Amino acid sequence: MFLPGVAYVVNGTVTIPASVREICFLHGSVYRTTLGIDAAMFRVAEPSAEPLWIHQNVSAGGTFVDHEADRPLVLEDVFSWFHHTRDYARNSDMQFPGPAAQTADLWQLYRNTRPDGRAKEVYAANVMGFAVGGQGARHAVENVQAWVRQLDNEHIPYAQVAVRRSDLWLLGFKTENAEVLFQAEDGSRLEWLGGINHTLGPRDKGAMIVSRDSDVTALFVAWAGGGKNQPDVLESIRGSATTRVPLSRFPPIDGKGSPDGDTRTGTFSVSIFSGR
Repeated sequence: MFLPGVAYVVNGTVTIPASVREICFLHGSVYRTTLGIDAAMFRVAEPSAEPLWIHQNVSAGGTFVDHEADRPLVLEDVFSWFHHTRDYARNSDMQFPGPAAQTADLWQLYRNTRPDGRAKEVYAANVMGFAVGGQGARHAVENVQAWVRQLDNEHIPYAQVAVRRSDLWLLGFKTENAEVLFQAEDGSRLEWLGGINHTLGPRDKGAMIVSRDSDVTALFVAWAGGGKNQPDVLESIRGSATTRVPLSRFPPIDGKGSPDGDTRTGTFSVSIFSGR
């Protein structure tokens, strides 16, 4: 299925049957003009062993896709704009996505709406808004196995990326202004290779990684901007025990940074493992 329009308004939910194997938006956009809708714009409605491939889309104003049925899902070149689109649409004459953007709680690319049973399979490449956490990580994706290449989540309240009872393998990311960069909960396994986090403002104050009874492996995470408000790389909670790993354990790789947080310049390379 190819959708050639520049923009589509979806204020309900489009159900995707098993007979549909591909949806290509040709780099068009989908957005809501009405808020207060909990359901996503699209819903994977029927189970199938054949994967569903959704690609080349920009969305705003809510959740893009609800993964309900047991069916592998592939997301490629899809972007759920939140902070930037909302800020840029403040003027009344801007049409994407319009005034609805100003009162949105949180937009997200993906949600598993039936987390019981077998874990959902998700493959994502070059995406924005996948596995956003939000305040208290309440939007964390649950019971998924996800393979993601190049993720960009920015300016999300509290946790930029959060998983619960899930496995997430991540190759490359870019984030900024994160109170918590990654949060893994309830026996999750989180592994990533390569990425950069920009510490920009006063919200950069929590641990970079929060692990709650989970396994986390990070290889080469560049932390640009220093650690003025974000002194800990890892907060690992196992039962009643909490372990913290400070940024001072990792010297700056450009010679400009200061592990004690006196300056916000410099880049730190972080490699860490927190396992059971």
